[in-house]
Order: sequence, then structure tokens, then C-alpha cells
Amino acid sequence: MEEIGGCEPGLVEHSTIIDRLCKDKLVTEAFKLFSEMIGKANEAQAVVQLIIQRGVVPDVVTYNAVMDGYCLCGQVDEARKMFDVMVSRGCAPNVFAYNILINGYCKINNIDEPMNLFKEMSRKGLFPDTITYTALIGGLCQTRRPQDALLLLDEMRTYGQIPSLFTYSTLLDGLCNNQYLDEALALFEKLKQLN
Repeated sequence: MEEIGGCEPGLVEHSTIIDRLCKDKLVTEAFKLFSEMIGKANEAQAVVQLIIQRGVVPDVVTYNAVMDGYCLCGQVDEARKMFDVMVSRGCAPNVFAYNILINGYCKINNIDEPMNLFKEMSRKGLFPDTITYTALIGGLCQTRRPQDALLLLDEMRTYGQIPSLFTYSTLLDGLCNNQYLDEALALFEKLKQLN
């Protein structure tokens, strides 16, 4: 929604419009407006509650959007609460849901929780993807564990995930920042050989 007369619409305006859209069974439009609110995570959570009250059952995409909004605002614990609400309401998290939390925790230098989530994914039959591994590699390097990041890169390849250019860039940066210059140079040379 755009500003009108210098005033930015708030929760009441957004909620009123979303409420009307839900009543009119225009759920797609309601979610479009909802997605505009993602940067305003607290308002987005209130909208999810309103949507539930209107009888629309949020799906994993909706929950992921709210969790991502919280993480973008640095409110990872709130994102985790939304994850738990999603699970308690019978909505199964997907790889994207885990990636949002893993990345969020890594950005605030908490590596223990993302590693637990990584293990939980496997127990639930979800396969980590390149985004999962890259976030963890970055998190391990940020928390001064570059050797573990190198091991995770090997594990990633073992399980058939192909590291992206961003994965290698993240690892090279982490190795250099942790003074693992020999390892960084060896990885760089290996990448040059692979072209």
C-alpha cells in the first residue's frame, strides 16, 4: 500500500483491507498485501492471526514469510516462536522454513541452534540444500570454526549438493578472516583447476 497524504498505512488499515479480502474469498490478494508487510514483522504476525480468525488456514509459505520478516528485523527468537506455532497447528515445515531460521541464527552469531536445526531436518527426512550448507558454513566461520566449515563442505559434496559460487566465496572469506590463509589458498587453487 502506498502512502496517502504523507501518512503511511498501519496495522489497522492493512488488517481492515485484508479482512475484507478474506471475507470476499480473495485470499491471493490478501497474501499479496500481507507480503508487503513482511518488513513490519509484528504487524505481519497480527495479520496471520486475523487470517486464522477468518477461517483461512495459513500454509507453510505464509508462516515462512512471517519468519523471514522477523529474521530480517533481527528478531530470530520471534521467528522461532512462529516456527513452533506452525508445527503446533499441524503445518509441516519445509526446507525453506529451516533455511530461514538457520540463516537468521547464523547472522546473529549463534551456531549451536542452527546445527541443532540441521540435525532435526535430517531426522524429519528433509534434505539440506546448498542454501542450508552455505548459511552453516558462513555461521561456522563467523564463530571461529573454519575447520568445521571445511568439513561441512566435504559433507555437502558427499551428499550430492553442489557448492555454489556463493558457497565458495563465503568459505574463502571465512578462511581468510580466521587467518587460515594456507587453506584459503589451497581451496582457491583447487577452484582454479575446476575452472
